[in-house]
Amino acid sequence: MDDKGRKSDVLIEDAMLTDPQTGVRAASDFYFNVWADTGLESVISAVDGVSHCMETAKSHYIVFVDRRYDMEFVKREVEAAILCRE
Repeated sequence: MDDKGRKSDVLIEDAMLTDPQTGVRAASDFYFNVWADTGLESVISAVDGVSHCMETAKSHYIVFVDRRYDMEFVKREVEAAILCRE
């Protein structure tokens, strides 16, 4: 934890969707959430398998994945791209 209370440089979480008919919640198979520093849309968008990225609020991104790619692999690549950026 840094001196301002931040636990991590990058946090990636599944986007949870609720089926309106059954009420069952499940992880999305085409997008996920990322929390990281602001201004990283271009870094995230450059990752193979990312079809679209948008910053929705300060430090929150929604990342859409090309369905031809493995979601977990893309998540790891996004995290690596953010941590290794220059």
